Amino acid sequence: MVKFKIGQDLLDLLGKALEVEHGFESSSTWEGYKEIDNELMRDLLFTLSSESGEHARLVEDLMGCVLSGSGVSAPPLRSKVFNFERLEDQEIMRELLRYDELALDLYTRVRDGIQGGEAERLLKEECRESFIEAIDGLIKAERNHIAMINRFVGNIQRIR
Repeated sequence: MVKFKIGQDLLDLLGKALEVEHGFESSSTWEGYKEIDNELMRDLLFTLSSESGEHARLVEDLMGCVLSGSGVSAPPLRSKVFNFERLEDQEIMRELLRYDELALDLYTRVRDGIQGGEAERLLKEECRESFIEAIDGLIKAERNHIAMINRFVGNIQRIR
């Protein structure tokens, strides 16, 4: 389980979540959208991209609730270029699934790290209850994204 020593540790993890929402999820869903022919998959990717934008704004708000002292930030995640040109639709969806799973893992670690009294030490008093509710909402949303993507991800067999 993640244990946050100071608020900056929590901010760093939220910063990674923000990068996943802004960069990986948003960029990858757009690249997938451009390559996928299946209309139902395209509709899903449009929804996922929109919701990732909403999640990013929520994470930014949550970052404002963290008590921080050092002002030092963790290095940013490396940007990734997505190229889905030679992939089948299901393969693209499987790749996109990885980023929703990563977001779910990050949000789960944030929630676990602030439970058990840590919220009092790490969060502004006026934000504590809403912060936990928001993280729980993000976890639920990412689980929903994973379930929606899994509908389209079956056994992929590719002849090479």
